[in-house]
Amino acid sequence: MYRRYHALRFISAVCVLLILAIACTPSAPPAATPMPLRVGLATWPGFGPGFIAQQKGYFKDLHVEFSILDDFSARQAAFTSNQTHLTISTIDTFAYETAKGVNGKAVMILDESYGADAIVAKSGIQDAKALKGKRIAFTKGSPSHFFLLVYLQKHGLALTDVTTIEVDDPGRAGEAFVSGSVDAAVTWEPNITQIVMSGKGHVLDSTKLTPGLIVDIMVVNPTVLAQRRNDVQKFVSGWLQAVADIDKDPKAAYATMAKGLKIPETEFPGMAGGLRYADRTTNDKWLGQNAQTGIDLFNQASMLWHAAGIIDKAPPGHDRLTGEFLTRIP
Repeated sequence: MYRRYHALRFISAVCVLLILAIACTPSAPPAATPMPLRVGLATWPGFGPGFIAQQKGYFKDLHVEFSILDDFSARQAAFTSNQTHLTISTIDTFAYETAKGVNGKAVMILDESYGADAIVAKSGIQDAKALKGKRIAFTKGSPSHFFLLVYLQKHGLALTDVTTIEVDDPGRAGEAFVSGSVDAAVTWEPNITQIVMSGKGHVLDSTKLTPGLIVDIMVVNPTVLAQRRNDVQKFVSGWLQAVADIDKDPKAAYATMAKGLKIPETEFPGMAGGLRYADRTTNDKWLGQNAQTGIDLFNQASMLWHAAGIIDKAPPGHDRLTGEFLTRIP
């Protein structure tokens, strides 16, 4: 009886000590919240596939946060201050930004302008030579500016051969044309259609006639590229998987993208008609192994910006675009 009593006391003591030991053991820290990948976008249909990928889980366990920043300066400031990890640009603008000290690398082609950008002119101006001495509105340092430089160069003219009128954005260039204050303008949709329908002007050249000139890209912050390569891979793979869905069910895809970009659903198809989404095949053409297309356009833009006195030096594109994330997609 005595031994049994003491045995019970011993067992009880051991249990108490075990309970105290468990209670005093530090609990495991809570699982860390996955670091989001923050992406700066603008209100344009070409930047919509990410919302499809987000909705369908194509980014897998990667948490992606999209911010719509339509103001160029605000979007660029967010990227350079690391508030966003990736940002949209065009190859020509990226050459300009690189020369101005913006660090980054293009990892994916998003879309190609296919009629969404154009040079409109009064009916009396039927060719490039007729532009000589005329007032042309455009946005400095933008794809519109690059488009104009390419057009003039192709026809043996320079920017000094025309009277330049600089405006804040291509939409305002279109408005200046409609008001009659300029003879021509480099603008975009819906201004192009409105001008043609009004009878006030016609299309002198457009990206439908000159495709592969204004090409949207996704640029990644160099620190994120170095430290979060797996996340960048998930992002690129998921985005391109979403692009593949657009052809399968355009109506559903447009609805998802319109909602994400806050574009009226009824207007989205018309806007999307001015571009061509870049699928895996298109990306391989521009950025794939041994592909030179993207680098060539970057270098062309870089040299044109430099020749026009817009930048002090012409940076090369060989280390500014990469197709490494395409090679890892099955």
